[in-house]
Amino acid sequence: TRALLVNWTNVLGQSEYTTASVEFGPDRLFSPSFIVKDLVHGSYYVADSGNNRVVRFNSTQWFTLGGSVDLIIGTGLYCQENTLYTPIGLAMTPPADRLYVVSYSEARIVYFDEPWNITTNFPSANGVIGQPSLTNCSATYLNGPYGIDIDFYGNVWIGTNGIVFRFTAASNFTASDL
Repeated sequence: TRALLVNWTNVLGQSEYTTASVEFGPDRLFSPSFIVKDLVHGSYYVADSGNNRVVRFNSTQWFTLGGSVDLIIGTGLYCQENTLYTPIGLAMTPPADRLYVVSYSEARIVYFDEPWNITTNFPSANGVIGQPSLTNCSATYLNGPYGIDIDFYGNVWIGTNGIVFRFTAASNFTASDL
């Protein structure tokens, strides 16, 4: 067995480098699963799956040990306009005008327009893919979504249970065309 030596430059979700424990609180991460950078505004969004939320760190906080969260998206409730349940994937359209969040346990993708401009915690999503509405999680065809990508044309690609769906921007994301 070989030890891998790493020289860390920053740690988010904990107050120091050496503790490997789960800490709860607004600035703590529990099972972070994905990260995406807003290339225009410099913020980082982290899918914090264990806390059922996405958190934003602005560029200044990102480079501070134990930096504080700038925004919290999602609550631990189920299938409401401002909830996430096991968020495991993120994607951002260029030029950072829309953030997509894979909410695995709600079998849906929710999106937030102009996420860089959101100033209040727990905002309502602007829309949903894979469910009839933000408050109805009865559809099952996106059962267990886990992967997401945005192509050059603004189409949303979602991987789930061995199937890939494409939702076109032209259809307002109401139905997959594949």
